[in-house]
Amino acid sequence: MKVTTVRWLLAPISSWRARRLQRTFTGGLPLETAWQLVRLRYHMDEVPYIHDAMKRHMENGGGARDSDHEP
Repeated sequence: MKVTTVRWLLAPISSWRARRLQRTFTGGLPLETAWQLVRLRYHMDEVPYIHDAMKRHMENGGGARDSDHEP
């Protein structure tokens, strides 16, 4: 199952907020980044988890994937 599907099932409000943020950002915001920003805004206790996810993402080459952007 894709990560985005799991997120929609487990945290639909955060997923909706991330999609909304992604659409309003004029510079092309990746979904992963939008998700992390939303979670940081409303769930400050998740900072260590998001920090680890960002670190792993950067170690794997970083950058946005094509699937992270709205068409």
